[in-house]
Amino acid sequence: YYLLVIRYNVQERIISRRFEPVMHIISIGYPLFFASMGLAWNTYNPSIVTPGWCFHISIPAFCGDVPYIDCEVVGDTVAEWNLVYPFALCWIIIVVSMTSIY
Repeated sequence: YYLLVIRYNVQERIISRRFEPVMHIISIGYPLFFASMGLAWNTYNPSIVTPGWCFHISIPAFCGDVPYIDCEVVGDTVAEWNLVYPFALCWIIIVVSMTSIY
């Protein structure tokens, strides 16, 4: 938004008609897509760090300590889910906006 207003002098009504819907689609669609992919790939498990919350973790919290918890490892993609994919769009936006300023 600020890049469009300050650097490119785009008017407010043009931003609200052309750019704002795209910004909303990205800000809602990106997390929704990756959350649904985690559900589809069954990578959600209870978190050790934040009890009561589920996260992309390969092994459930307290695996082996509680008899009714299944200790099934969900796969190799969990590390990618935690580190690469959620922050990829953030880094892309930072790099593109910083290079567009000049």
